[in-house]
Amino acid sequence: TLAVIGNFGPAQDLEQSSVLLNTLLEEFLDLRILFIGQNDKAQRCFADKLGPYENRIQFEPRMSHDNLINTLAYVDAGYFSLNPKNQQGHLPGKVMAYLMAGRPVFGSAGIAAPISKMLTQDNLGVMTHSGDRHNILKDFKAFKLQTWPNHEIQETAHKLFSSESAFKK
Repeated sequence: TLAVIGNFGPAQDLEQSSVLLNTLLEEFLDLRILFIGQNDKAQRCFADKLGPYENRIQFEPRMSHDNLINTLAYVDAGYFSLNPKNQQGHLPGKVMAYLMAGRPVFGSAGIAAPISKMLTQDNLGVMTHSGDRHNILKDFKAFKLQTWPNHEIQETAHKLFSSESAFKK
């Protein structure tokens, strides 16, 4: 189960995420997606684009941070995206939630996005930098095959967010 939390605005590239998630659902028959806290526009878009897989997708409303972290304990991984043109150095809150829950992250962003380097360098997830179906599937297959020790991800997240170098990272 892949969790997709939070709103999708221009910075997250809703259309690209819809295509990417559709590609994953089409190819990986064991994949389920749990959407949490989507705004109306995003929920409609995902429901329309992923309609053929409605028995493998579920939408839940926004929830408190504690409930979110507890819910993430029951998923396998988290997903986020950034528009490839978005090269800002911010760390999306949804990524922090996934990591705090000890979940690896599968992401889609531009190659130069700082979050891409951080996630792969610290072994917290896999990034795809392509809109190409073949490359997306190759990247997600590598993500699924890797062993992700939840406690190590949580420890890394704790060190990252509590260290003096967190701002630099």
